[in-house]
Amino acid sequence: VGPDGRVYFAPVKTLGVLRIDSEACTDEVLGAGSLASGSYLAGVLASNGKLYFAPLDANQVLVVDPQACTTEALGLRVQSHISYSARGVLAPNGKIYYAPCHAPRVLCVDPESDTAAMLGPEVQGAQKYTAGGVLAQNGKIYFAPCHARRVLCIDPETDAVQMLGPEIAGAEKYAAAGVLAQNGKIFYAPCHARRVLCIDPETDMVEALGPAMEAAGNYKADGVLAPNGRIYFAPWDAGHVLCVDPEAGVALLPGPKLRGSQKYWAGGVLGPNGRIYFAPYDARQVLSVDPEACTAEMLGPTLQSTRSCKAAGVVAPCGKIYFPMYDTRQVLCVDP
Repeated sequence: VGPDGRVYFAPVKTLGVLRIDSEACTDEVLGAGSLASGSYLAGVLASNGKLYFAPLDANQVLVVDPQACTTEALGLRVQSHISYSARGVLAPNGKIYYAPCHAPRVLCVDPESDTAAMLGPEVQGAQKYTAGGVLAQNGKIYFAPCHARRVLCIDPETDAVQMLGPEIAGAEKYAAAGVLAQNGKIFYAPCHARRVLCIDPETDMVEALGPAMEAAGNYKADGVLAPNGRIYFAPWDAGHVLCVDPEAGVALLPGPKLRGSQKYWAGGVLGPNGRIYFAPYDARQVLSVDPEACTAEMLGPTLQSTRSCKAAGVVAPCGKIYFPMYDTRQVLCVDP
């Protein structure tokens, strides 16, 4: 959401930025004639009021200026395919940090100087980090590994990059963005890993918790911290919603079994009514989680298209939630 109250989505398969005005119920495309081809993910609103999107398979950072209604490319040219796919994090120093996917190093965007540069040591391998990062209470930023072996930690104060914790074997271990709990710990739901990952920034300890799950693409949708302090993740190939109780240090599987595969990919959104909403990917309906009742149910009409929503939803000032559709220019609107 921009400072103007409008919702902005960067292009994945199109050549323009989609802008939604929830009050006027209108949408338009910005920069359709000026943007080079390429995809972008992981937008972050900076303190200067501009939105910054890291390059997925584009060459440069995308900058959207809501006030001027302009788009532009910024910084160094990145040559790798799927350079950055993990959601970036705005640090207290005003800079934005992105963990590398196929790119070799961390990307740092400085909105104040309008520059983008790589920093830290080169990290070997492909699909290193795809799960969104988390800013901890100590001011550091943490990313869970996908194909990389260890947790990535960035210290914005010194621009230092280091690896934490033990090596974690396997591929595509964690794909859903982490969530900062009220106790200061960070939790990541497993994708092909077997258990939930817990990072304690106070001690820099990394450990697994909860019951072992089948290592078969369990959770990809970004989780949501509910008002009751628990964290909820919608299933990808898993059969149940995942609920993490940070205080008890346990992972629960509430609600009915949800059939099918590749069900939910788009990050969830906490509605103004206290419920959490997940837009479907190959599932055909919106998933609504009620944290107070510890229940999950399907909501709304059955969608005809598959591969519906991939990008995380956004709550507009009017209280409605918007998810961009993946294969069309349509937008899915949820009215809590």
